[in-house]
Amino acid sequence: MKLNKIIIIGPSLSGKTYFSKKLSSVINIPTHDLDDIIWKEKFTKRNSYVNVKKEFTKIHSKRKWIIEGIYGSWIEPAVKKADLIILMYPNKYKFILRFFKRLIKRKDFTFKNIKESLRLLKLSLTYNKRNTVSSYKKHLQLIRRNKKQFIILKTNKDKINFLKNLR
Repeated sequence: MKLNKIIIIGPSLSGKTYFSKKLSSVINIPTHDLDDIIWKEKFTKRNSYVNVKKEFTKIHSKRKWIIEGIYGSWIEPAVKKADLIILMYPNKYKFILRFFKRLIKRKDFTFKNIKESLRLLKLSLTYNKRNTVSSYKKHLQLIRRNKKQFIILKTNKDKINFLKNLR
């Protein structure tokens, strides 16, 4: 199967952005981070719904793309067109390690930033909790409703093997 349209979903801190860039370099298809269209100013000021929808439509109307982000049902038009959905879900220790790496990388140790980072970590660690209506369940429903092929990548070995098999 030729992969021209790929969606990468999963919780915060799962490595979606990093992996989408790696994948993009292997198959030479541009990658689009949904955060870049949602946020007018990164994580502080949101774009209007009209602008988000316009930008998203521009992206998923193209012939080839990789779209990555955690967002849910509003990405369904792209899901319908996707050749493959990749669900990123590493173990809890990876989330914790990435949490500290991200915190140190930002070098902005304000109470507000630490609190927001902890909130992201908590959301990531509870992404697939069975006793809640989780993002994981919503993502699976979106994939199944549209009868899409998908894979789950949990480990670095999974990611490496996936990329090797594309060459």
